[in-house]
Amino acid sequence: MKLIFTSLFLALLVTLLSSFYQRPSNELVQWGTECSIQYWFQCYHPSISDGFPFAFIFDSPATSVPNSLGLEDDFRWYPFLINTWLYFIAFFISVTSLRTSK
Repeated sequence: MKLIFTSLFLALLVTLLSSFYQRPSNELVQWGTECSIQYWFQCYHPSISDGFPFAFIFDSPATSVPNSLGLEDDFRWYPFLINTWLYFIAFFISVTSLRTSK
């Protein structure tokens, strides 16, 4: 039981630390109307995202400063849980293999 809680704690810690890994995302977000003379024309730009291997925080330029991630941006639970699960599996397998090899 201690092994499970230790692996889960490490997985959550690494998942939260992976939020410092910023990269451009494939998602296009509305960036304003300054790219054209027509006022109804909307500009789209790629946003940035945080998290590894799956991004779970995405920039929302409508509610925050563009190209800056913070608490007001889009947090997505499913990629966060998948990252935590992947790190948990990795830590659990590595710790159990180290214990059985002794």
